[in-house]
Amino acid sequence: MPTSTSLVGCVAGLAYACDALPSVLRNRSPRRLLTALSMGVLAGAALSLSLVDRALYLGLLTVIALAAAVVVVSATIDGDSLLSRALRVRPLVYLGTISYGIYLWQQVIVFGVDRFPPWAEIGLSIAAAALSYRFVERSFLRLKRRDREAIDARGGGTVLTLGNEPEPAPHDRPAADGRTEAA
Repeated sequence: MPTSTSLVGCVAGLAYACDALPSVLRNRSPRRLLTALSMGVLAGAALSLSLVDRALYLGLLTVIALAAAVVVVSATIDGDSLLSRALRVRPLVYLGTISYGIYLWQQVIVFGVDRFPPWAEIGLSIAAAALSYRFVERSFLRLKRRDREAIDARGGGTVLTLGNEPEPAPHDRPAADGRTEAA
């Protein structure tokens, strides 16, 4: 994947996180039109392209990344939109849960094995991700939850801060004689 494509996703996420979205995404009507166009780009790409199409690596992958960013941002801004509701459907939520596994396994299946038609590669990637989520990831997630609960039960853990610590509340400041002031 070209660096520019990865950068587009990062910049789009950063702009959204920093509330620096272009005005076209802030206004409902233009956002909906841009979202519909972006969904068209994504559908067209999914239906007509393969991983070996040269156009992908000459800039089309960047266009696809931008289109995906517009769709995601729009779905999160318009929480009551049809798109947002569609993305909350249980099968899609589950695909989101195992999406990193899909990404990892499709690398092995598509580039490692490369003997299956695309629809079979997708199915095998999803099946492998579901199995690895069920038998590997969930075990580690349980350990993580158990460890956090143990830390909370002990009164919390050490928090690393990098300066700029908040000023203590007046009742937490030591008095001149070394005792803590009462509020």
